[in-house]
Amino acid sequence: LFIDRTAFIIAADEQMIRNAVKSHFGEMELSDDLVTSYFDKLIQVPIRVPRLGPNEVKGYLILLLADLARRRKLISLSELEQGQTRVIEAIKKSWAGALTAKRIREAFGPAASKLSHEIEIADQIAGIMATSKKINGNPRLIKRFLNNLVIRERVAEAQSMSVSFAELVKLQLLERCSAKA
Repeated sequence: LFIDRTAFIIAADEQMIRNAVKSHFGEMELSDDLVTSYFDKLIQVPIRVPRLGPNEVKGYLILLLADLARRRKLISLSELEQGQTRVIEAIKKSWAGALTAKRIREAFGPAASKLSHEIEIADQIAGIMATSKKINGNPRLIKRFLNNLVIRERVAEAQSMSVSFAELVKLQLLERCSAKA
């Protein structure tokens, strides 16, 4: 570990490290202050990555949904890239105002008409995905949520079930974010 001009980066959940420290020392009674002190010896420069807020979640959702639309050949790659660039710029300037459905439509320009359902879905569920304790703005869980939706949609199509994507979104939100789930 003592190599000149070398830094080690550890990407981990702080609570997991704290629990690992307590587990490592077994039956020994460790106060939170002692664990913090030990943690500070291991990690000299902690950088905490904040959870995504509603603006960032909405931007992430529309980018994922727009990419899905491109793979379904609803929009072109150039339309996707134009929208991505503009949505990312809007998120970087979230201090200038919320990422509204109107701003998303403006970001995608003429392609926005082809993405009306996707924009509506992102606008409606971003707040839930940012604040629900079951998702809490976690990008990995948001991506998993959308992957699961695509699978459900394909299963429904294979079984000749007439269920819209929007209905699947509502069903899955209810399952994922309900208090008992």
